[in-house]
Amino acid sequence: MGDILFLHMSNDPIRAGEIVVYNIKGRSIPIVHRVVEVHQRQATGELDILTKGDNNREDDRTGLLYSPGQLWLQQHHIMGRAVGFLPYVGYFTIIMTDMPILKVCFCCPICSDWFLGIAGHYIKGVENLLGSLNGGLDK
Repeated sequence: MGDILFLHMSNDPIRAGEIVVYNIKGRSIPIVHRVVEVHQRQATGELDILTKGDNNREDDRTGLLYSPGQLWLQQHHIMGRAVGFLPYVGYFTIIMTDMPILKVCFCCPICSDWFLGIAGHYIKGVENLLGSLNGGLDK
């Protein structure tokens, strides 16, 4: 949660181990999970795909994330494959959605300068912390 994912969809077959974003009929929010099984149907060549969250004990079928009676995902459920991510950047969107007053702050030049100044200090602090951790690990 809070990461921004970069998605890509190609014609290459989906393989076990890949992280995919899929959407199920009746669910408003896409799900990001790892592919744990892929089976190709002999008659049609279509893929049956089973997914599981890395922190979940059960696969998504057993954990009831799929639609009732659905045993597998098909290619049309897959929105894309995760090919990269930016950690924590998505929290900005989450905060803006949860705290609409901040949207007003960004419309006001004085408030937005103040907020961006705080954000810049925060980012600089994270960079310093990461730099010190990396320096400590290299020694």
